[in-house]
Amino acid sequence: MVEEMKKSRKVNLKASHKIRLDELLRFYDTTLENFAPGTSENRRCLIKTFKNSWRHGMNMKVTDIKPLHLRTWLAQHRQRLKSHTWNAYLRFLRAVFHLAVEAQVIAENPANGLKLARIDVAPRMTPT
Repeated sequence: MVEEMKKSRKVNLKASHKIRLDELLRFYDTTLENFAPGTSENRRCLIKTFKNSWRHGMNMKVTDIKPLHLRTWLAQHRQRLKSHTWNAYLRFLRAVFHLAVEAQVIAENPANGLKLARIDVAPRMTPT
């Protein structure tokens, strides 16, 4: 109970009821100016993919987004993605919602509980 009270104090209630997903993504896009050109281009491509395939609408409030929503979004891409790309999508989600936590819009990042995919590495051939 004490943990929940601490978390509830961290959330800026005035901001949390107003921020929509499209606003959060716009804010995230502005933070990409600090990255290398290739990195920011890659992240902007992820934003575009997210906007085009998010089934719940860009007007959804950030406070209403649950881990299940994010897990469902990732699952719809799973068949076409290799593990490395899956992990890039997941890191993108974590970064976007980390901004919401920092801005005190939400208390916890809904993407934190999602697991990275295991990347299989071929065994090295050692000369004998």
